[in-house]
Amino acid sequence: MLKIVYPICCGIDVHKKFIVACIASTDNKGVTTYKSSRFSIFTKGLRELSEWLCSNSCNDVCIESFGKYWIPVFNVLEATCKITLAHPKYFKAIRGKKTNKKDAKWIAELFKHDLVNGSFMPPLAIRQFRDLMRYRVKLTNFKTSEKNRPKAASRYPIFSLPMCYQTLLVRVPLQLFNEYLQIHWIPILMLLLIFTVLCFLKQPIYSLPLTM
Repeated sequence: MLKIVYPICCGIDVHKKFIVACIASTDNKGVTTYKSSRFSIFTKGLRELSEWLCSNSCNDVCIESFGKYWIPVFNVLEATCKITLAHPKYFKAIRGKKTNKKDAKWIAELFKHDLVNGSFMPPLAIRQFRDLMRYRVKLTNFKTSEKNRPKAASRYPIFSLPMCYQTLLVRVPLQLFNEYLQIHWIPILMLLLIFTVLCFLKQPIYSLPLTM
């Protein structure tokens, strides 16, 4: 017989528009009773879930990390419960008809025996800082991609643009480019106009009609 690690625990099955929670309570004789309830994914429903868990003296919760829908549930319950966030691969499918109540009950059944491997979750301050750094990396990659766009677009016309033009837009810092633009704005404007026309030119030169 498997050892019961969490006498009172809860398994939560998260969906896009609602969540299903199942509390598994085990008495001294080893008999487990289950209590299930369905809540909304909005803040009001998550607060009702937190109050429902507190009223049933349930502090240990296991959540299936389904997409990004688990994030608001984790943020609301983090202050009042000890949460174990588990990957869906650790929950085996149940034979027979699959329902949300059975999924939540199966999560609670595995969790009360401590058969679920939880994922590492840093504190809230570190998670917020990590999200900001990930967003910064994303913006940096986007900025680099846009800087390299003129160099890549210069290969589409029938002839390649001078290397000085590619260097001007790709390698020279933006401040130097602005200073150069203020001094020599007419040649650069003409060059950009010619470059735009050549980019939209569909036919090569030898295929154009020779008659005027």
